Amino acid sequence: MMDTLTLALSTALAIFTAYYVHFLTRIRLGLSALQKQARTPQRPLMTVLVAARNEERTISACIEALCRQTYPGSLYEVIICDDGSTDSTVRLARNAFTAGVSFRILPAPPNARRGKTAALERGLAIARGSIIATTDADCLAPPAWLSTLAEYFTPNVAFVAGPVLEAARKDLFARVEQLEFLGVITAGAGLIGSERPVICNGANMAFRRTAFDVAGGYGPPESANDDEGLMNRIVLSGAGRVAFAVGAGALVQTSSNNSLWRFLLQRARWAGKRGRYQDRSILVMLIAVYCFFLALFTSFVASFWLPLLFLPVALVIAGKAVSEFLILKVSSRMFGTTIRMPSFLIAELFHVPYIVFTAAVGQFVPSRWKGAP
Repeated sequence: MMDTLTLALSTALAIFTAYYVHFLTRIRLGLSALQKQARTPQRPLMTVLVAARNEERTISACIEALCRQTYPGSLYEVIICDDGSTDSTVRLARNAFTAGVSFRILPAPPNARRGKTAALERGLAIARGSIIATTDADCLAPPAWLSTLAEYFTPNVAFVAGPVLEAARKDLFARVEQLEFLGVITAGAGLIGSERPVICNGANMAFRRTAFDVAGGYGPPESANDDEGLMNRIVLSGAGRVAFAVGAGALVQTSSNNSLWRFLLQRARWAGKRGRYQDRSILVMLIAVYCFFLALFTSFVASFWLPLLFLPVALVIAGKAVSEFLILKVSSRMFGTTIRMPSFLIAELFHVPYIVFTAAVGQFVPSRWKGAP
């Protein structure tokens, strides 16, 4: 019985490790391809949409950053899509805008559908730009953000994703969380660079309005997948390619979760969203990656009772750590950040169990944005 179980676990681990190596290789090659993307200086009319719900702590700084853009003020507008805030978000947003930038605050009508996607759809209904950019109310865009995004909209590009990094903090949990977030952004960037777009972040993305219409918008309300789902729909519709903006001018900064519980809830919500792709091959890819983590976690636990598993599990863990570290070194240079070895080792220690836990829980946790009903 023990020999059969050892063989079954080691076989599963070998198969899914091989797939994970393929997955990491695709990301690494994709990161290299990003440096070769075409860029063309241009100045289309752009609309920035910011969905906001009870963001009084961060909305002023977000808007001030958007008002400091180097992009000509006459060529972009900012629409704050309020989703029924009950705090001072609307008042602070109105006071934060400066002259020279076109802005509107769009309140949610009574009894309107709530949530981030619904708020963005209301903003899109009145947007004037041919390029729609989105960011979050707790994020800071650099001055060259819009100019950088615009450069990537060559004729065959319909969607541009960009990097989002968490603001630097000195406490250990924040450093580990920042590193984990860098890993998510790295995976998304590498997959886009390898022409297999799967992951993006709504805090830093832009798309052609025409492509949004061709793709049928965000899809049905129950999809609950506003950013990655839209990117996937645009690709499937044939509306154009996806590019990934690199460089300091494209880097949007966000705040960390500040607690383990909030971190786990956020990642579980993300995991739940990733089961709703029209392209079913993406779901197969994500399931295969999850199976690697599950096989590694199960084999590690089982190795305490099945000693023959210890060596292959140790080799896989070591190989995973080395491979991921080398890839993160590439992306950290690309995004202008640093990797501290102590933080990396701690992140690696929790990486496998946290993925196994949040991905499973995410399939059962309701995906609610900012407590929206």
